[in-house]
Amino acid sequence: SIDLAEDRGLFAQVCQQLELQIPQSGMVADFKSAREVAQRIGYPLICRPSYVLGGRRMEIIEDEEELSSYFLRHGSFISNDKLCLMDQFLDRALEVDVDLVRGLDWVLVGGVIEHIEAAGVHSGDSMGVIPPQRLKDDTLEKIEQLSVALANKLNVIGFLNLQLAIKNDQIFILEANPRSSRSVPFMAKATSLPLIDLGVLAMLGWRKDQIKPEQYDWKKISHVAVKGVV
Repeated sequence: SIDLAEDRGLFAQVCQQLELQIPQSGMVADFKSAREVAQRIGYPLICRPSYVLGGRRMEIIEDEEELSSYFLRHGSFISNDKLCLMDQFLDRALEVDVDLVRGLDWVLVGGVIEHIEAAGVHSGDSMGVIPPQRLKDDTLEKIEQLSVALANKLNVIGFLNLQLAIKNDQIFILEANPRSSRSVPFMAKATSLPLIDLGVLAMLGWRKDQIKPEQYDWKKISHVAVKGVV
């Protein structure tokens, strides 16, 4: 499950199998192949190495000079065994975080956080609001449906964090993190859902009839919560 989510190439294949949209992209091992991908998809683009935490070595690249600089600084971390994903940067898109818990026979979406800044600000540095204020209801519904489909396809047990971008009402999958994320503490406080306990129970093998996930609905909150940045 970790490989399917963290290996950018494998994850792109998973999204294609589920007919989910991902930004135009290419996998590269060196600067030469990176230049070819950049010419195909155009600037700006974003470089995302596989198996990173906290956005490490992820950068938005505006031109060939910046691309060259990126590979001079980070090329030693990129190889045929550890490819880097280069994908189209969705300028001025709306970005959202989804956190969910999956058990053996159940999935519970804990919430959807809308980033206040446009896509491109790392989720650890961005302000967020729950429930989302600018998403259409049917878009929110589609986000929940595809999040559950991805969790089942990845066969994650426990937490899954998804980062998505919405542009012109189209939903693009940016990445999946098969673990708890920094947004979970905020989400648990904002929704009063016991997400941490549910994640642990999922890992312990508790089933749907023991958890009764239908009793939890993050959309029933009667307030708006905003995550600030320190």
